[in-house]
Amino acid sequence: MYNQDQNYHYDQNNFHHRNTNTNQSYSQYSDNYQPEHNQQYGQPNPYPQQQGYTDYNATPFNPFQNSATAQLGVQFGQNAMDAGTKYVQQNWNRYIDIPKIKHYFNVNNKYVLNKLSLLLFPFRHKSWSRKTRHGDGTQGESYEPPREDINAPDLYIPVMAFVTYILSVGFVAGVSESFEPKILGVTASKALGVVLLEVLLLKLGCYLFSVTSDTQLLDLTSYCGYKFVGIIITMLFKAFVPENMYYLNWVIFSYTSLATGFFLLRSLRYIVLPDLSMTASNPFRKRRVNMLFGIAALQLVSCYLLWV
Repeated sequence: MYNQDQNYHYDQNNFHHRNTNTNQSYSQYSDNYQPEHNQQYGQPNPYPQQQGYTDYNATPFNPFQNSATAQLGVQFGQNAMDAGTKYVQQNWNRYIDIPKIKHYFNVNNKYVLNKLSLLLFPFRHKSWSRKTRHGDGTQGESYEPPREDINAPDLYIPVMAFVTYILSVGFVAGVSESFEPKILGVTASKALGVVLLEVLLLKLGCYLFSVTSDTQLLDLTSYCGYKFVGIIITMLFKAFVPENMYYLNWVIFSYTSLATGFFLLRSLRYIVLPDLSMTASNPFRKRRVNMLFGIAALQLVSCYLLWV
């Protein structure tokens, strides 16, 4: 019994001694430990910044802070742009005369309305001569722009009529429930082919009959493109006319084709017959007159190909 009590007291004293040593070690460690966030504000950071560390609070780099460098860059870019624009204009004007094309689009609302009326009702028009204006000494006589002369050819109406004709074909096909996307492409190709063929025939006729007028190729293209105005009216009329009155379609087609042929017969006279002093006995005059009537008759064929 004595030995057990003695051992018990010995173990208890030993446990108390170990616990006291542990508390002293923890107290010593806690006294020496100072958290980093307890550093006073304004004191220098004892830890140097490591290499590769990025300070995101620093002021961002601004490449335009140096005004002289910015102005030099802007000036260099402007010079490069001006040089490129000048180069493109020089090479573009080598093949296409932009000022001359602008002349054919110099129209206004009054001209467009009067021109459309002339295309549909050309039989009552009296004067078909084009107006000219005198130069300033360095340039000779030139024709007035379309907005100043109703008899002047333009490209605004032919281009708009060409696009409207393609859309009209698609509209008529949609009304008849037979529309397909390829119809628009086929129609555009066919219409463009007909116009180019007529222009080539006109140029060939002028060459064979020695027509030496200073007519531009764009003039002939304009005259050949006026036919789309009458064809559009014929196609829209066909879309709304009942099937039992189909003969009215042929009446409208015949009238618009004859009106287009008569318009070209009178408008192309200043091109095919520029010399009014030619007598009736001159063989070239007779051939050129026949050429004019051939061009007018050709409108019936070309309008029919574009109508059906």
